[in-house]
Amino acid sequence: MNTRTFLVLILVIIIVTLYRPRGVWRELMRVWGRRDYVLKVVVVVLGIYFLYGLYNMYEQGMLSWDWYQ
Repeated sequence: MNTRTFLVLILVIIIVTLYRPRGVWRELMRVWGRRDYVLKVVVVVLGIYFLYGLYNMYEQGMLSWDWYQ
């Protein structure tokens, strides 16, 4: 993500927050109440991504199972 895209994203978030502060606050409180579920989902997604990266490294020959010999 380049700097311009990042700044536009931040600007959109700020505008939405200023336009509907109560709605944003209510949604943040709802997400905070479900933080355990959100954390579990993020950990599972990151774990799958990590395993996918290991598989790609193995397929490209950067990782071998011969390390124990």
